[in-house]
Amino acid sequence: MRQRPVRWTPEELVLLQSGKAISSEPPINLEEKERINWFGQRCVEIRTLHHVDFHFNPDDLESGFSCHVQAWFFREKPEWKSGIGYEGLNVSFSALAPYFCLQQGARFWSRWSGGSFTESWDDLDLFPHPEVAELVPKVQAHLESHGLVRLYKQDLADPLADGLVIQTCLRHPPHNQWDALFFWMD
Repeated sequence: MRQRPVRWTPEELVLLQSGKAISSEPPINLEEKERINWFGQRCVEIRTLHHVDFHFNPDDLESGFSCHVQAWFFREKPEWKSGIGYEGLNVSFSALAPYFCLQQGARFWSRWSGGSFTESWDDLDLFPHPEVAELVPKVQAHLESHGLVRLYKQDLADPLADGLVIQTCLRHPPHNQWDALFFWMD
């Protein structure tokens, strides 16, 4: 199994900042459409193995606004209900390195619109909902069996070097390594 990086090298941070891959390992070495399909296939496998529904959103990656793909796993059952939506497990797949992060989040949808979930540094690795917490080790084990590595908040907390700016709308500076690996521009 791959080791979690302690810090990105300055060269890797420059590559991340410009939206370029820092790994040539699968699935990062695949063309963008194939990489998206690879992530999507893992989601289908998780749905089948663990009897969950999922939303998969590759649109931001395909449009160039993001360097990651999100999947959100949930069950449309009363115990997963949260206000007008459902709690679920959000997986952020990096498209630039073979890593992923996990956090809980709620989404809603209707005939007219669907609310989306935006990942949050503050909520990384938090799973207060018991049904979501129970799903975490199952999803993590499945993704790790395919060569991906889960990064935790503590793995990504180091601040970026002075002068390095990440174009992201997820957080205001100062940025850290999470911002470099999971940026999103709006």
